[in-house]
Amino acid sequence: MAIPGLILGLLGIPTSVFFLVQKPEDIIEQMMGSSQREVRASETVIRLGEGIRIGELLVIFDSVKIAKTYDTGRVAILTGVPIVEKAKPNYKFVIIKVKAKNIGKKKDSLWPWPSYPEQDYKLEVDKGYIYGPIMGESILSISLMPEETGSDKLVFEILKTTMPVKLHASIKGRRFTVNLK
Repeated sequence: MAIPGLILGLLGIPTSVFFLVQKPEDIIEQMMGSSQREVRASETVIRLGEGIRIGELLVIFDSVKIAKTYDTGRVAILTGVPIVEKAKPNYKFVIIKVKAKNIGKKKDSLWPWPSYPEQDYKLEVDKGYIYGPIMGESILSISLMPEETGSDKLVFEILKTTMPVKLHASIKGRRFTVNLK
């Protein structure tokens, strides 16, 4: 029992004074558990309307709107009529408006391709269910020069009997939660 603890110590892995009675797997599990708690504790939590800096951009999750339909921002090619999506029966849309301002000294963006895989959003509702954004409204497309401002939206489709409470987000490696209440 003492040899595994000694080897871990020589490798620079801190061990407990109880290394004579602890298995190496237990020591590693204890270390991993504490580092996971530290990561969760260091995650940023902001309120709706507050900003978070991501690169050169100050990003503000500005407002939440509940709707039966939403305007996609696209138009039908032949008629020029705006395309409006309707929620499925027993569902509703949650539309989160996002604003950004470039407060830095160079161009920055949350999109296109370099940051595409670096955006992830999950909406948590009052019943604990987790929803991903709907296709076509799952990536923030904001690209700004210094002092410019812009906006975009995220759209989720959730059960009518639920209410959004938190948005869990990851943008360019920065994880944070937005309280929507």
